[in-house]
Amino acid sequence: MRLDEGMERLRPYIGMRFDTFLNESELSDLRRNKGKVGQTLEKLIGLNNTSNNIDFDDGELKTNKSDIKGNPKETMFI
Repeated sequence: MRLDEGMERLRPYIGMRFDTFLNESELSDLRRNKGKVGQTLEKLIGLNNTSNNIDFDDGELKTNKSDIKGNPKETMFI
């Protein structure tokens, strides 16, 4: 799968809160397990959760914390 295909699959979820499609147990796991947000996004777009270095044929999925307006809370150097 190409990165742009993955982004297109995520488009319906943009702006939605995780609690609209995850149950309480899954939400609790998101708070405890680092990387769980990325794993959840991978599942939503149909990728397997693997330890591969590259998620897509042409790129990598990365997540970063943001405020309510979508501004990053942390600096990410890639």
